[in-house]
Amino acid sequence: MALAIVAFMAPPVDARTAATFVPGASETPESAATQPGPPSPDVVERQRYLATAIESYMESNPGFDVSVAIGDDESAISWGDDTAIETASIVKVEVLTRWLVARQGQPLPVEELRLAEDMIRLSDNEATNDLCGRIANETTAGLVPGGTDACVDHGLWGGEATTAVNQLDVIRTALTPGLLTTADVEVTHRLLSEVAPWQAWGVSAAVGENADVLLKNGWDLRDRGWLVNSIGVIETPDESPLRIAVLTRGHTDFEAGKAHVEAIAGLARTAFAQTPPSA
Repeated sequence: MALAIVAFMAPPVDARTAATFVPGASETPESAATQPGPPSPDVVERQRYLATAIESYMESNPGFDVSVAIGDDESAISWGDDTAIETASIVKVEVLTRWLVARQGQPLPVEELRLAEDMIRLSDNEATNDLCGRIANETTAGLVPGGTDACVDHGLWGGEATTAVNQLDVIRTALTPGLLTTADVEVTHRLLSEVAPWQAWGVSAAVGENADVLLKNGWDLRDRGWLVNSIGVIETPDESPLRIAVLTRGHTDFEAGKAHVEAIAGLARTAFAQTPPSA
């Protein structure tokens, strides 16, 4: 199973012209010189802890696949990077981001905003179909870092494969000014913080005291069993946002998948809190 340690670069910045941004297309020698060096001892320890914890959990709970990643503004750790899993409704965060980019420079249409609210808060599929169809051919492939290019040239969504590491990029882009304006990010933040109570599960299991969570979940019954995913951000006072993604497939039923997602989210949060033992 592939493991990864990722150090983040700053997101691209632009208020209204970012609709043509393609990640990596304008890299210069100066930007290359800022590439991160070797991971810190803290990150190495966190990755080791995560790998041990997830492998132990999977040995005790065999029969399904998982991809998990967690990180802040400085670094991330992950497990299952070679396991690509269909997005289902977590792709609605990417759809929301693409819609906001497509409408930059103009007031958000009231009817479309209502569709976006239903898409995120209620995970309404018909609202997603409508919004996705409206923005087809209005944004470019590769626009959203880590995205699946849903709604780029068609009104289809949810069947594309992704990994947890990719989804950290998606959630970061959706909640960090750069590709989106500050006003756009406020819309995303509000909707992801207002998910209906029956939708508020998954990565929220990793939330500790004095913390808030923004999230979007996705689930569906597929040929290989139930697919259950959860992505989000844990916000605590005086700390960087902690982004987390747990993607799973192959469950016997939805409730089993939900329980595994929440358990793995908790393991990831614990792993990211690890520090190296004293010498």
